Amino acid sequence: MGDTSSKSNKHEAAFITALCAHLLRQGYVQSQITVLATYVGQVILLRKLMKEGGLVNVHLSTVDNYQGEENDI
Repeated sequence: MGDTSSKSNKHEAAFITALCAHLLRQGYVQSQITVLATYVGQVILLRKLMKEGGLVNVHLSTVDNYQGEENDI
């Protein structure tokens, strides 16, 4: 992906984006959702797909950077 050597998986990113959209249809709000990934490359890909899908307020983070935080989903 791009100029980074970090790993990413397009299929998983598309699935997670669709899952977040489904959760929103169930009544959750974007700020209640956090997506954790183990690689920065995956976070970058997710951010791109989420932005394209209008999901700009879903929190995206690597596992290491999220330590000590919490969210509903």
